[in-house]
Amino acid sequence: MGIKQSSSFDLQSGLPLDSKIKIDTLVNRDLILPTYRYDGMKVYVEENETNYQLKGGILNANWSEEISVSAEKIIVGLIAGAAVTGHYIVYRGSNGKVQHADSSNQSHADQVIGMALNSAILDGNVNVLMQGEEIDASLAFTPSAPLFLNGIGTLSETAPITGFSLKVGFQIEASKVYLALKEPIFLI
Repeated sequence: MGIKQSSSFDLQSGLPLDSKIKIDTLVNRDLILPTYRYDGMKVYVEENETNYQLKGGILNANWSEEISVSAEKIIVGLIAGAAVTGHYIVYRGSNGKVQHADSSNQSHADQVIGMALNSAILDGNVNVLMQGEEIDASLAFTPSAPLFLNGIGTLSETAPITGFSLKVGFQIEASKVYLALKEPIFLI
């Protein structure tokens, strides 16, 4: 005996087979019952036109935006391992969560992944620009100047003198930077 099929089941309907795949708001995404959730579950939220996936568990804190890639911009949604400030350079720790990168801590050198685009609290969602342009009035450096991680998460036209030096990109014009991480150089 086979599985009974609903009378409304129609592969040609233009609707998802699973009603959890398409959700109208973030609030309703977070209201999906734990019994329906699974690690790796994906949903599309119409409210902000964004895809989300449960990573590392089934709690609301485990939702992260799926990677979106365009010709020159790569953004990934991750979880904050501590409070994160927008437009600070971040690294991804062994737990998979992001925190401010510190140029004086050589263990961060090979783990820097990009710039946080938003601020987030511990276990909050943070979008990380891995490559591409970002426009913001706070990003005011000399046009064409190379930009480095210097200190804890901060962008600077000056390379650090201890720890490691990492060129993270350059200033394109007023309020616009281009992020493109280079290989770190370990300083003695």
